[in-house]
Amino acid sequence: MSSAVREAIIAHLKVMGADRPKALLARVNNELELEDNPTIKEDELVSALAAENVNDKVRMEFQLALARWDATSQGDWFEASEPATVGRRDRILTLLGFSADAKDIVNGQWPVRSDEGDIVIATESDPWYTDERAKQHSFYWPAYRGVLSSKGWPAEAIADLDVSTREVVSRLSDPTNETPYQSKGLVVGYVQSGKTAQFAGTIAKSIDAGYRLIIVLAGTLNMLRTQTQRRLDMELVGKENIIGGMDINDPDHRREIDYLDDTDWDKFLSHGIQPSDAGFVDIVRLSGYGDDYKRLKKGLNALEFRTGLRDKTKPLYHPDNLYKADAKIVVVKKNTTVLKKLVSDLKSLKISLAEIPTLIIDDESDQASISTKRPTAAEKKERTAVNREITNLLGALKRAQYVGYTATPFANVFVDPDDAADIFPNDFIIALKRPAGYMGARDFHDLGVEFENGSKSVATSNEAAFVRSVRGDDPESVEQSLRSALDAYLLSGAVKLYRAENSGLSFRHHTMLVHESVKMIEHRDTADLLRELWAQGGYSSSGLPRLEELWSKDYLPVSEARAEDHDLIPSSFDELRPFIGMALDKINSSQNPVLVVNGDKDLQTHQEALNFDRGSVWRILVGGTKLSRGFTVEGLTVSYYRRKTLAADTLMQMGRWFGFRGGYKDLVRLYIGRAELSGQKYFDLYEAFESIVIDEELFREELARYAELDDEGKPQVRPRDVPPLVTQHLQWLAPTAANKRYNAVVTERGDGGRLKDLNALPAQNDTVNRKNFAAVKPLIEAAETEARFVTDSGSAYSARYGIVSSDDFIQVLQNTRFGETFDLEPQLQFLRKASTDGKIQDWVVIVPDLSEGTAVTVAGAHLNVLKRKRREERQWAFSGSSRRQRVAVEAIADPRQKDGLTELVESLRSPTRGAILLTAAHDPRGKHSVSDPSTLSGEVDPALIAVMISYAAPYASAPKGKIGFTVRSQKKANAAILSAGDEGYNLSDHEARLAAS
Repeated sequence: MSSAVREAIIAHLKVMGADRPKALLARVNNELELEDNPTIKEDELVSALAAENVNDKVRMEFQLALARWDATSQGDWFEASEPATVGRRDRILTLLGFSADAKDIVNGQWPVRSDEGDIVIATESDPWYTDERAKQHSFYWPAYRGVLSSKGWPAEAIADLDVSTREVVSRLSDPTNETPYQSKGLVVGYVQSGKTAQFAGTIAKSIDAGYRLIIVLAGTLNMLRTQTQRRLDMELVGKENIIGGMDINDPDHRREIDYLDDTDWDKFLSHGIQPSDAGFVDIVRLSGYGDDYKRLKKGLNALEFRTGLRDKTKPLYHPDNLYKADAKIVVVKKNTTVLKKLVSDLKSLKISLAEIPTLIIDDESDQASISTKRPTAAEKKERTAVNREITNLLGALKRAQYVGYTATPFANVFVDPDDAADIFPNDFIIALKRPAGYMGARDFHDLGVEFENGSKSVATSNEAAFVRSVRGDDPESVEQSLRSALDAYLLSGAVKLYRAENSGLSFRHHTMLVHESVKMIEHRDTADLLRELWAQGGYSSSGLPRLEELWSKDYLPVSEARAEDHDLIPSSFDELRPFIGMALDKINSSQNPVLVVNGDKDLQTHQEALNFDRGSVWRILVGGTKLSRGFTVEGLTVSYYRRKTLAADTLMQMGRWFGFRGGYKDLVRLYIGRAELSGQKYFDLYEAFESIVIDEELFREELARYAELDDEGKPQVRPRDVPPLVTQHLQWLAPTAANKRYNAVVTERGDGGRLKDLNALPAQNDTVNRKNFAAVKPLIEAAETEARFVTDSGSAYSARYGIVSSDDFIQVLQNTRFGETFDLEPQLQFLRKASTDGKIQDWVVIVPDLSEGTAVTVAGAHLNVLKRKRREERQWAFSGSSRRQRVAVEAIADPRQKDGLTELVESLRSPTRGAILLTAAHDPRGKHSVSDPSTLSGEVDPALIAVMISYAAPYASAPKGKIGFTVRSQKKANAAILSAGDEGYNLSDHEARLAAS
């Protein structure tokens, strides 16, 4: 195919990719005819689009456009087709003018994706950011998109970023509006999932759209600020703006220019021309790689906007001025001193600050994540002072937009109204979907998976594949576990080098993280022990048999089950052996394989600084806070974690081992404490972290469910409604501010066809257990018919079932006592209304008789009692119901469900019938007693039994989910937060519901 044809195809795909699909063949041929070139046929066009070479430019451009069209929700061309559906894809290919055969080829190359999109909870906004507006001054976004493509980002990932960043920018205020409006939002990602790329894309599009002051709050540590500064400079700002018109051959000028001595300078983005020379805007940097924002040495000219305005009779935000004015960007620590300098300089400008369209990116929500205890006075003072300076920025810059980024949906902004008072995301919350290629919680835990007879294997269990348990505090046990982790680090490094030599892969960094304590003196001791163990490892001689055993028993089985490319697995240890020496040389090349990363100034002056930007890092890192707060540990392959804490903010930051592990996902290992002594108690850190992760996953699912519009086309949940949903998930949360509280109160909550576990029972108490058993006994007695149901895997189990009325079930729930912080009332209100409206008439009750249980009699009722664990970190609530039995319940309640479907289940279905699952557990006296039903026999005291209720309401009762809210203060109905003294401030949730009814 001629270059003229290829250039024509690429040119039209670039234009359409930013807009909408149109008849491609006709447009290409029309251009070819104008240039007197031969035209092409459809099969030739399709062959070019689906070229065998995946790096072919025509193919890549088409794939980018197709992925964006598949995912976008902006525009009117797609009619009623939903993103990522067969209908959407057919609409795209039809608009492109493709025949049925061409459609088949395209769909064969790029099957329709079935993943969920981002979750958007938002108020109504002005649809100013149209396709036409996005294209008008587009410069930095196409450049940034090109950087990502050159880094090897898949087209689907770039399209996802395009869609999510567009969603953010469209929720901001139009920078050219006469009347200023401050939009405030929150973007929720995953730990180590590429938040920087997300907000870099948002910044690129915001500058193109007209935002002229970009303030990035990049953490409290210099390490994180410089990492963020360099990333933005390298991939977004570009060489021309970094040089800023200076002469790189002038020695004096060279000293003023960042990165000229950077080993990656050639990889920095080059626009090929000064942007302003091409009719676009330049970016002026107000902070540098080595310098946070300081009082500007050369006066305020660098920050001044009035200079050079095209029409000084008009404000900066007027289109005549805006699209010719330089954009300014500053990356600062979230530090009161630095922020005060910035606010002071801004107030000294000649221009009215109300004229400057500003975007504030707060990448510090990780630092302000939730805590299970009240902050200390010093912590609260600093946090309050920082928030005050952000408030001052927002107060001075009337056109400022605030977007926070966090790695947890349980962000502090939903938990502590003191923190949220001025930065609450009133306008939008966007929960990003899990990125492709991301290795996160699901990859280290077996969430929702149950293994029959304990049959875990490295092929079926993430825990078996990637997690290695650490137990014992005695010196011998500690040395043994650290030795094993060090062996894994060296061996995985050797495999990386083997893969690099036998493929196009490269592994610039290879790191191990050891995090046992926050105390700096203990970091020194740990580092000394690691150096000693490393020196005694015998990795060139006596230690090789140990590595061979680790290879054959651990790494080889996991790689055979999990590796992305089986051709890159060494055929034998002998084939790997030479690369062990090479890895050893790389790790030892600095003469100090162990690097301590903390705030110990004396120690830091005697060792080189950790810097992933300046060269290859093959090191073992020992640290605490500095390595657990947003900072990306590049090449992290082996993690050793034994920090003795259950504080939620710490647990959420444990996930340094999360991230993108292209080419070596199968080599990742997590060594984690399973019995860590804290005070008088032992904690399993792996289980503690898993419980937080499960809560997050459930909450994301809930947000996705309620993000759907109701039957009237209105949002069911607005941002101000989110805090009470968060606190319901975090029942263990400590009380927060005494002088502020959230306004919204949940009044009603239901979900058709989806199972709900009511497992938040109080800690074992003889009286409570007996009363609760008496309450649930009518359900047990109603289940008289013996039957067989099937599990999620299709195996059968015995159970008894029966039918109870809607009123009877509601009565059981009303008579059951739950934990003090569990609020059942919204669910009860939903069930009452659905019953009154005739949407729920009766329920199937299922009582399983499982082989692993113990058959006993309790208060005259026959039960099969199981072993179930209470979760101390969840105020002794039980773990959830079994997935194996759950599917039958959901299959009865939801006619769309196929799992668990049998003739019996089919016969039990009714549009107004839900299903109930009862799980009986041995509940021994004493909080730390272990549930062991095998110790029970004959007639058992109900005081020793807990019966958990799980239910799925009929799908038709709430097919889109149903949720209702009221507010404590009707006078401030639109306020997210109330202050002491406001009307309704002192109302409890129950009183607010009564007032609303």
